[in-house]
Amino acid sequence: LMEFVFFLAAAVKAGTCLLYATLGEIISEKVGHLNLGVEGMMQMGAVVGFIAGFTFGNPYAAVLCAAIAGAAGALIYGFLTISLKANQVVTGLTLSIFGVGFAAFFGKNFVGKKVPEAITTFFAPIKLPGLGDIPYLGQIFFNQSIYVYFSYFLVIAIYIYLYKTKWGLNTRMVGENPVAADASGIPVDKYKYFNIALCGALCGLGGAFLSLVYISIYPVNVVSGRGWIAVALVIFAMWNPGKA
Repeated sequence: LMEFVFFLAAAVKAGTCLLYATLGEIISEKVGHLNLGVEGMMQMGAVVGFIAGFTFGNPYAAVLCAAIAGAAGALIYGFLTISLKANQVVTGLTLSIFGVGFAAFFGKNFVGKKVPEAITTFFAPIKLPGLGDIPYLGQIFFNQSIYVYFSYFLVIAIYIYLYKTKWGLNTRMVGENPVAADASGIPVDKYKYFNIALCGALCGLGGAFLSLVYISIYPVNVVSGRGWIAVALVIFAMWNPGKA
């Protein structure tokens, strides 16, 4: 039985990057944008996060740079699809290809390098007092890295944002009927840009989890198709962060 528990605990850790990316894509699709560039944004976050972490040895700097890199990639997509009215599918596929090339170019000098000790220690598994002592469930869910715990928080926060706030209602209205939203005085483009950038930041964090926490040595093509799995998971989760 304990072997199965350890397997589930490892599965939770392995799926964390997918959760970040899935939450990001849900937000993007809520404003009416199918962003197929998840793979590229994760690659950008992974390589920039690792470079920042390797250079500065600071986990906060690594995570922040990863989020900014993912958001930057998403804003490129946003500018093309919102302002220039480019095709969403083509633009998203292009972003994926760009992100893979971006990571290959900037990460080539870091292949085989190890994550600094300060970052490894910071993201080491932490047993939560009380919750970590729950039989079986404690080992699976509450003996994880702070990076994993933050993903739990994000699920709740994004659910509240989308379904319990005025901004979330406006966000969903923009995605379902942008003409009606505009007629109601909602700044459609601003909502789209904000949520698409948030999508990119979350995807960047998902990619950085792989390079900083899950794999201690930077490999070639660290994401390896997980971005496409995240796009599929959005459908299985029925566009609901609570089911992601």
